[in-house]
Amino acid sequence: MDYSDLHRLVDQVPRHSLHLIARLVEAVLSEEDPVARALDNAPEDDEPITDEDLRDLDEAMGAAREGDLVSDEDLWTRLDSEGRL
Repeated sequence: MDYSDLHRLVDQVPRHSLHLIARLVEAVLSEEDPVARALDNAPEDDEPITDEDLRDLDEAMGAAREGDLVSDEDLWTRLDSEGRL
């Protein structure tokens, strides 16, 4: 792809979508991470933390302290074998 190919594509973008293309190009030029920006701009979670949440967190932290962890590779393998990918 060269600039003329890119110009041809941009010329085909509907007028109502130009702002999306502009934001994408701005993100690429600034080397900004669009996912990080989306997370930064996401509303704060306003759900209260329940006793069950606290118990689950305590259990998970205890398991991590004991080294009961799953590597990324093992997680992907497990999810794939379960047909969840």
